[in-house]
Formats: sequence, C-alpha cells, structure tokens
Amino acid sequence: MKPYTPEELQGHKENLANVSIEIAEIEAEMKQVQAEYKGRLKPLKESRANMVSNIKAKSEYVTEVCYRFTDREARMTEYYNDEGDMIECRPATADELQPTLFQPKVIIGTQAKTGTEN
Repeated sequence: MKPYTPEELQGHKENLANVSIEIAEIEAEMKQVQAEYKGRLKPLKESRANMVSNIKAKSEYVTEVCYRFTDREARMTEYYNDEGDMIECRPATADELQPTLFQPKVIIGTQAKTGTEN
C-alpha cells in the first residue's frame, strides 16, 4: 500500500464529506417523496382491506335501526331492519323468554282477550 500525502489525505476527507452531504440530501428528498406516496396509498389500502373483508364475509357492515321480535312458541329471536328484511335469526336466550308486563296473557285452552274482539 502506498500511503497518502497529507494533502491527498485532506482531499479525500473533503470528498468524503461532500459525498456524505449529498447522500444525506438525497435520502432526505427520498423520505419526503416516500411520505407523499404513503399518504396517497394509505386511503387506497384501507379501502382495499375493507373490500376484501366484505368479500370474504359475503356481507357489508352497516349501522341501521333494527327491531327484535321473539317468538316464544318457536323459541327464536329474529331481527328485522326498517325495510322489513330479516337480518338475523337465532335461538332465543332465557332472558328473552321471560314473561314481561307488556306481553299478552295466554290462557291454555282459550284465547286471551286483547280488546280488539267483540
């Protein structure tokens, strides 16, 4: 190996410093551009994830008003939306089968009067 003279060594150090500064500037530019592209990609990726989830579940998650009806004889609870479409049907829980104040009284053998008959 041939040793550098002090002037050559100083010149190489200056070149190294200049190259390091240029690399740092280019990397900073690259980070800025990457951040911009990430910002543009993020909503698209979220939308894609939502679409994939909906396709996988074969349904779409919505928030709407639903009405619950419990059929005590069939021991089933059904949920309906505003349009009257059945959303879900499942076995009724013990709490849903408990009698309530507003439940019409059923008398075995005869039909209870509801006030709409003569």
